[in-house]
Amino acid sequence: MAITLFHAEWVARALRATGPRSELYVTSTDYQPEGAQVMQVPHVSLGQESGDLMMQRLLSGPMVLEDVLFISALKLALEVARLRGRPQKVYLVGFDFSAEAGSAQVAGPSFDASDMAQRRLVIGMQENFFLNALYMLRGSEVDVAHVGHRSFSRLTPEELAAEYAPMPASARAEPKVAVVAEITTNHFGDRARLERMVRAARAAGADWVKVQKRDPDTFYSAAQLAAPYKSPFGSTFGDYRRQLEDRKSTRLNSSH
Repeated sequence: MAITLFHAEWVARALRATGPRSELYVTSTDYQPEGAQVMQVPHVSLGQESGDLMMQRLLSGPMVLEDVLFISALKLALEVARLRGRPQKVYLVGFDFSAEAGSAQVAGPSFDASDMAQRRLVIGMQENFFLNALYMLRGSEVDVAHVGHRSFSRLTPEELAAEYAPMPASARAEPKVAVVAEITTNHFGDRARLERMVRAARAAGADWVKVQKRDPDTFYSAAQLAAPYKSPFGSTFGDYRRQLEDRKSTRLNSSH
């Protein structure tokens, strides 16, 4: 599921102009797209003394939209992991925490009115929060892997692409079909007949053979076993089934 988190009004204006692209929007605005779900949560501004409170909310507080949005994204991943009852792997892509790295390439208009000086201030501050989040989430249900070229990066963008890029057709192994010969009880309780059928199946190209074995006296009712049945082994259905399941006549050594 594609999820977008935002609290800025300019993002809502951009989405109204370009149309929704995610299945779920987590926002504090009044944005209501058609064909997508919306989760309304409050926005909490970051003050000089509120950094510790933001880290506390990450681990155990309510779901809010922080000014440092990737903290809210990690909080959402943590809640998903707890609901699913299993750990979640999170790749943080596109965060080298350097304004000099340039802006991401986006399709459509940009509505961000902040200048470069403000961006440098915000981006530089976020690196410290990220390192703190890595420490706080150590041993939790979320495994965060930074993708980039920093000292704390777990892998590079090239390594991530190599890990998840589709394998070229030339490198794919041809699928192998396993052929199973269905023998069931067609050996009629005759060990020699069964061995001949196994060898014939192998000669015909089968990789496996399938036989069936059951205890007629516990699998069938007494009335079913006593019912008339025409076979070379007697006059009842029980005579027929007991011959097919004769343990002595059909036992095979596993080395065969």
